[in-house]
Amino acid sequence: MYRKGFTLIELLVVVLIIGILAAIALPQYEKSVKESQTTEAMTALTAITNAQESYFLAHGSYTSDLNQLIVTVPEGKYYYYQCGRTCYARPKVKDLPVLEFHMQRATGDARSNYLGKRWCQVNDVSPSSAMALSICKSIGVEDTTMAANKYFMIY
Repeated sequence: MYRKGFTLIELLVVVLIIGILAAIALPQYEKSVKESQTTEAMTALTAITNAQESYFLAHGSYTSDLNQLIVTVPEGKYYYYQCGRTCYARPKVKDLPVLEFHMQRATGDARSNYLGKRWCQVNDVSPSSAMALSICKSIGVEDTTMAANKYFMIY
């Protein structure tokens, strides 16, 4: 007469397989979450820079006060935003890149060849910023003309 059920070995094999699958899937899940947070910031920063350009057309200059723009600046959990001749989304949490969008009409800027350009930036190129570097590589092309940091041109 046989008993119904699983042996201890069978249960251990199933647990081992689940553990291996989780070890493979978890880093990909974390990267997907960080990429979605960055995409959310890119969308908000695009709206902010468009409002900044509209402000420039109406007033002849850019503003650093985001409350003067005709856009609702999101209170992001992951990024905070600031503007002037360049608009930034700076991460509040680790493993996220800095997003830098240059205005199209920033006259007098020493970096006039950057007008209208958008970058994904990694300030700290250490192993601890590998996730931010991976995100930038997935959304842009590396700009090797920049010296200190890693910049990736977003199109």
